[in-house]
Amino acid sequence: MSDAALGALLEKTIIPIVQKSASRTKGKEGTRRDLEQYPGQIFRFDWKAHLKVLSTMHNQGQFLNGKKDKLSDTEIKRHLKVIFENFKTIEEGKVVGYKKTLKSQQDGKPVTVTVTKDRFNDLKNEANKSKNYWTMVCRNYTKVQEFTTPGKSGTTHNLNRKLNELDNKISGTNHDIKKDSGRFDFQQEVGHGFGKGMASAGYAAGRATGKLQKMAGSNRIIKDVIEKDAIKSKLQTINKKFGVDLDHVFKLADNDFAKDYFLVLTSQDKDTNRLEGFEEKTLLADLQKLFEEIVLEVKASPSLRNSIEEQIFSYFEAHKKLKTSGKKSRKKFKSNSSAYKNIKVKQKSLLPIITGGVQLQLSQIKKKRNRSRNPKAVSPLGILMLLNKRLPQKVQQNMGQPGLANRTGRFAASVKAVNIQESKSGLPMIDYTYQKNPYEVFETSKGQRPWSSLERDPRTLIDESVRELAAEMALGKFTTRRV
Repeated sequence: MSDAALGALLEKTIIPIVQKSASRTKGKEGTRRDLEQYPGQIFRFDWKAHLKVLSTMHNQGQFLNGKKDKLSDTEIKRHLKVIFENFKTIEEGKVVGYKKTLKSQQDGKPVTVTVTKDRFNDLKNEANKSKNYWTMVCRNYTKVQEFTTPGKSGTTHNLNRKLNELDNKISGTNHDIKKDSGRFDFQQEVGHGFGKGMASAGYAAGRATGKLQKMAGSNRIIKDVIEKDAIKSKLQTINKKFGVDLDHVFKLADNDFAKDYFLVLTSQDKDTNRLEGFEEKTLLADLQKLFEEIVLEVKASPSLRNSIEEQIFSYFEAHKKLKTSGKKSRKKFKSNSSAYKNIKVKQKSLLPIITGGVQLQLSQIKKKRNRSRNPKAVSPLGILMLLNKRLPQKVQQNMGQPGLANRTGRFAASVKAVNIQESKSGLPMIDYTYQKNPYEVFETSKGQRPWSSLERDPRTLIDESVRELAAEMALGKFTTRRV
C-alpha cells in the first residue's frame, strides 16, 4: 500500500469516529446514540438538588401543604425516596436479559449486546460505590429519561407525574397529572458523566485511539509516527482528560466499548452539563487536529521501498569516483578511500540493482534520485489540514480592539477551512466557516447595528489570519470565501 493510500485509509477509518460522535441523524448515528441505547447502565440520582426545589416549593405553599404544620426536609426526602425506590425496583427487575442491536458495526455486522446476570452484578457493585447519590442499575439512557423528563409524564413511573399524584393525595389538590408536570423545575439534565462515568466524547476518543493503535500494530509507518514523543504525549494528554486509559482502548476499538468500562448516567445542573458538553467539543476538536496531524505524518513518511532505494542512492552518491553507464561495461574505478585503492571491477554487462521488486539500472539511479528531490505538490486536503491545525490559534492572536475581542475562545475555536476550489478568476479559493450564532451579527452584510462594523466583521479577521498562514506556507495568490 502506498503512503498516500495508507494515509487515506487512516483518514477514512479514524477521523469520522470523532467527527460524528454526537450525531443522532438517521443513517449517520455516532457514538452518542450507541451509548444512549447500550444495555445495562448505572444511574446516579442527585436527590439533594431535587429536595432543595421541593423544600422551597413547600415553604411557599406550592407542594404538600395539606397539613397545618410545615413538613421537615427529612419528611419531604422520605416521600422522594419512596418514588425513587419504586422506580428502581421496577427498572432493575427488567435489566437482566435486556438486549439491543446497536448502530455501530463490527466486521460489517450489527452488534447485539445482552445484559447477563454477571454483568448486572458488576454494575450493581459499581453503583453501590457512589455515596453522594441514590444509585440504581437501569436498562439504558432512554429508560432513565422516562423517569426524569417532565415531558414523559405519560409513563406511569415518571417523577413529575408521581409528585403530582402525591401532592393531590396529601394536600387535597387537583393538579392535572400531565399538564401540570412542568411546575417542578429542577433545572436538571441527565448525561454520561464527564470525569465520572466516561462521556460519549470520551468513548469516541477511546474507540478512535484504539483503532489507531491496532493499525499501528500491523504497520510500521503508523507505529513510528504515533511513537514520536510529541505525538504520543499529545495523545496521552487529550485522552487522559476524557478519562481514557490508553492501555485499555483495544476493546473500545472493536465497538465492544462497555465490557471494561461502566456507563454512568448522572442527573446534574443544566448549566454544568452544557458547559461540560462544550469542553467535550473542544477536546474532540483538539483530538481531531491531532489525528489529522498523524495522517499528514503518515502520508509524508517514506515507505519501506522508498527507504531501501534512498539507502542505495546514498551509497552510490557517496563514491563520486564511481562512474556508471547504461551502455558500456565498467572496467575499473578509483576512490580516494584507501579501502578502494587499486581495485579492478570486470563485468561483461551492467549489474541491475533490485529494489522492492523493481530493477534499476545504474544509469537510472541518478535520474530517479533527482526526481525524488523535487518537492511534491501538497494536495488540497493537505493544505486544509495544515491550515486548520494553526488557524484557531492564529485567529485568536489577531483578535483585539477595534475588532472582535477574545473572551471565551469559542469564536476562534469554531473557525475552520472546509474546501479549496478554483474561483471564476482562475485563482484557488479557500472556503471557510465559523459559528454564525451569535457571531454573524458582527458582519457588515448580514449583521445589525450597532454591533456590525468593518473592524468587527469576522470575515476580515479570518481572511487576515488565513493569509498570514498561507504566506508562511508559500501558497501564492488565492481568494477566500465564507460559506
